[in-house]
Amino acid sequence: MIEIYTLPNCAECIRVKNWLKDRNIPYVEYDLKQPHNREARKNWREMGLNIAPVIVCKKMGEESIITELEICSEEYYRRFVD
Repeated sequence: MIEIYTLPNCAECIRVKNWLKDRNIPYVEYDLKQPHNREARKNWREMGLNIAPVIVCKKMGEESIITELEICSEEYYRRFVD
């Protein structure tokens, strides 16, 4: 599972979402300004991060927190897709 924590009008957030979409890599987005994402905001703060986007990749006990898209390859992200 890939989760993306985003903010509205964030150019880098849009770029990350478009990059994943262009490669047909599914993700769940949490817009941190939306009231219904209160739990997501709490999780984001608990990560100790105050930036967006934050990409969280999870699978079977493995979790990676990524703050820059280019750090990982397309193949890396695909490992977290069910």
